[in-house]
Amino acid sequence: MFRSNKLLKSARGQSCMVRIPDICNGNNETTVAAHSNQLRHGKGTGIKAHDCFVAWACSDCHKEIDQGKMSKQDKQFYWQQGFERTLLAMLQLGILVVA
Repeated sequence: MFRSNKLLKSARGQSCMVRIPDICNGNNETTVAAHSNQLRHGKGTGIKAHDCFVAWACSDCHKEIDQGKMSKQDKQFYWQQGFERTLLAMLQLGILVVA
C-alpha cells in the first residue's frame, strides 16, 4: 500500500475540489484528503485506498461521498472530478513534482 502523511496533510487549507452542488460548504478550514471508495484504487474491507487516490473535499462533500444518499455512480462521478482537480492543483502548487 502507498501511504504518505505528507500527501494527506497537503489538503489542509485547500479549496474543496469535489464541489457537489447544494452540498459543498466551501469552507477550506474543513478540507481533508478524501480517499477513493473504489476497489481499483486499493479500497477493501477495513482498508483505505492508496494515499495517492485522494480528492480534496470539504467536510460536507466528504460526508456525502462516504455516507450520503446519492447513487454509487454519482458518488464516483463527483469524487473522480475532485480527484482530477486535486491532481492538477497538486502539480500546479508543487506538492507533486515530476522527476
